[in-house]
Amino acid sequence: MSLPAEKLAQVGNDLGLSISGLWWTPERIAFHNGQDWKTVPWQKFIPKGQKMQTLAVSPLGTDSLAYFIAWDIDNGDPQDVRAILEAMPKGMVPLVSASGKKGWHVWVFPSEPLPVQTAIAFAKAIQEKAGIPCEIFPSSKRSRCLKWPRSVHPETGKPEVFVHEDDLTTEYDTQALLEAPVECGEHQPRC
Repeated sequence: MSLPAEKLAQVGNDLGLSISGLWWTPERIAFHNGQDWKTVPWQKFIPKGQKMQTLAVSPLGTDSLAYFIAWDIDNGDPQDVRAILEAMPKGMVPLVSASGKKGWHVWVFPSEPLPVQTAIAFAKAIQEKAGIPCEIFPSSKRSRCLKWPRSVHPETGKPEVFVHEDDLTTEYDTQALLEAPVECGEHQPRC
């Protein structure tokens, strides 16, 4: 059984976490400690003060369902982002974020969490249709974490922000998009 967004936000607050937009309890979280990434179970993550600005989350919840599907495009080629977007089924509303370095993340937030194998199959199908090299999330039942929007890139110091899918540079109000699920009562960042 899934908890409402308000309850999940409270769970995060009880653990000392404040991650905008999380409406589920991720299986794991990763953080950059200034030198390297460290991944820990959600329940064992203890923030070390205000310097904790670079966080990544697992697409999988503690219920073993996938809460987002994403493609990590690191080669800096905007045509690869467009290829992923064009491979999406009609009516799907993905979000694109500039990673803070040279690449982008394309995100799909399903209205309901998905079985992991369904999410993986969809991510692979879109990647194959687009014909581009990129990392997919989730990639397995122990999927890696993906840097969460508004997190600061550890090399450049620039935050990850949602951008307009047409020009990949015009920034959206990332904070507002992340808060939309709670305000809209839905489990996705677009109403």
